[in-house]
Amino acid sequence: MATNIGPKIGIDGEKQFRSELTSIGQQLRTLGTEMKAVTSSFDANDSSQKKLAAQSDVLTRRLSLQEQQLAGIQKGLDYAKANYAENSDEVQKWQQALNNATTDLNKTKAGIKSLNDEAKNTGPLSDFGKTLKSGLATAAKAAAAATAAAAGAMAALVKSAVENYGEYEQLVGGVETLFKNSADTVQEYANNAYKTAGLSANEYMETVTGFSASLLQSMGNDTQAAAEKANRAITDMSDNANKMGSDMKSIQNAYQGFAKQNYTMLDNLKLGYGGTKEEMQRLIDDANALNAAQGNYTSYTIESYADIVDAIHTVQTEMGITGTTALEASTTIQGSVGAVKSAWKNLVAGLANDNANLDTLVTNLLDSITTAGNNVIPRIESALAGISQVIAGASQTIIPMVISTITNMLPQLLAAGASLVSAIGTGIADNLPAIVSAAAGVIVQLSTGLAESLPELIPAVVDIILQIVETLLDNVDQLVDAAIAIITGLAEGIINALPVLIEKAPVIISKLVDALVKNVPKILQAAVAVIITLASGLIKNIPSLIAKIPQIISSLVDGFLEWQSKIAEIGTNIVHGIWEGIKAAAGWIKDKISDFVGGIVDDVKDVLGIHSPSKVFAGIGENMALGLGQGFASEMQSVGAGIQNAIPTPTVDTVYNAAAGMVNGLAAQSTTLGGTYTVNLVLENGTKIATWLLDPMREAARSNPEVATA
Repeated sequence: MATNIGPKIGIDGEKQFRSELTSIGQQLRTLGTEMKAVTSSFDANDSSQKKLAAQSDVLTRRLSLQEQQLAGIQKGLDYAKANYAENSDEVQKWQQALNNATTDLNKTKAGIKSLNDEAKNTGPLSDFGKTLKSGLATAAKAAAAATAAAAGAMAALVKSAVENYGEYEQLVGGVETLFKNSADTVQEYANNAYKTAGLSANEYMETVTGFSASLLQSMGNDTQAAAEKANRAITDMSDNANKMGSDMKSIQNAYQGFAKQNYTMLDNLKLGYGGTKEEMQRLIDDANALNAAQGNYTSYTIESYADIVDAIHTVQTEMGITGTTALEASTTIQGSVGAVKSAWKNLVAGLANDNANLDTLVTNLLDSITTAGNNVIPRIESALAGISQVIAGASQTIIPMVISTITNMLPQLLAAGASLVSAIGTGIADNLPAIVSAAAGVIVQLSTGLAESLPELIPAVVDIILQIVETLLDNVDQLVDAAIAIITGLAEGIINALPVLIEKAPVIISKLVDALVKNVPKILQAAVAVIITLASGLIKNIPSLIAKIPQIISSLVDGFLEWQSKIAEIGTNIVHGIWEGIKAAAGWIKDKISDFVGGIVDDVKDVLGIHSPSKVFAGIGENMALGLGQGFASEMQSVGAGIQNAIPTPTVDTVYNAAAGMVNGLAAQSTTLGGTYTVNLVLENGTKIATWLLDPMREAARSNPEVATA
């Protein structure tokens, strides 16, 4: 808001004085445009620390300029009052300029406070507190939860203390600006407002600064008198709210409106006057008449804000409203609890104030709690007595009636429950075929879908396996290094755990033997099935295998030739390492084995009473050998039959084709070797069915004696 700095008044150095005020006004307008630029450079919903800091910086500089401006305007007003009539245009315009400048300054302070509050709620400390609270709530047990609650309460108290003290500092600054040397009087009234007006000190000062500029103007800037009048006004507001049940904020708004000659909210006071200027004039006339009736002649006018405050006080005193707040604070539950809340707020704000008298604040809080207790405890006692009477009466009337009702209704309730269960069972039975049919349909659809997808699934699985194998082969060096590291770690772990393993060995062996004995039939059956499957698969793939034999042999030979020196070196190192390890641990191993075997032997001798070769073990060994022989002979008959049935009898064509595949494979591999060799294909009964002559075999034998020997 642009502030009119008043008319010319002939002050010494007025040109420079007015030039300074004009410069301040120009700087304030520049800061206004800067604030718009800062705000527009961020997203509308952005509440980041960077944005808040930028806005707070602009407002802080604006506040400094506004304080300079206010001091200059006050200087102009003081000169005008000293040289012109109180109601002259010069004085009135300077007073209006002062009021407007004060309003702008208060708005700036409110804006800074709002930004500080928002910064506290969005800052890293707030986020840390939320995260800490969440983590504690999730992980803590009972005791830890109590500790977390205490820590959270302490953090909340500290935060509240800092915030309230920050607000207190700003409000004290406003009071000092307005009331100057009488600011201490206002602060003293603010400290006692918890019991006189039901307000905390901060709430009191915030209300005062909302209308005191007009009050001071109407009282000729008599700050001491204005401080007393402001305290009366606030007490009257609180009395009205408590007596008439009005909202305190609406009453404060009404008084602030009166300071601006706005009387539309006069009816908020519920004193029987409407919200017009005429109704305010009627209230003032009534106040003058009430005072005159008591011999106290007053001449309140609507032009003076101080007169309006006094007139309202006179009317409320006549209606029995005055003093209500102080009385309720000491005699009623709501009033005394309100005083406790306000006293607590004062104490919280004082915790962060180095200059606060904590002893007084604590005493005020304890006194208010005592007063509230004196009001609440009798009511609790009365309530408990009333509850006892209610229970006693209920035990004679309501409780017997309820029991009787339940007893009378019990057969119907049981019958209804039985009917419900029967209906549910009947419904399931009636719909069972449909339920079973639906389930079978789902199973059939799943099976069909799986069968239809198998042709696509199997090649995909094969591709995946091939890719895995190729990847492993490409990274074989890294895998070998990793395997060596794993083996080394396993060896160290086994060595460290060997004493425990040796101690547990008898138990482990006993359980393994029991498990093997119990599962011998299953193991034999599975072994037969595996052998039959492998034999069948090998026979079917003999031609392919034979064709690949030369290529496989060649690859093996090349690989061994390439790695034989390294293998020899590795083998030597392994053998040497093992031998060194055995030598180093020989004594320890010997002792452990000796102790272990000796213990077993001693235990067995003790159990069986053996002092020489045991006849008991001789009988057991004989029966074990006989049983093993009979079981093996019986089982092998079925194994042989299974193998015979699983192996197809080859035809001549089948054998011929297999042999041809083998020979063709060898020939393809040895075309570059030269020489000749003969391959005869003879059946089991001695019949020769085919002969091939291949010369390169001899050359291969001469050039590669290792292969020929192998």
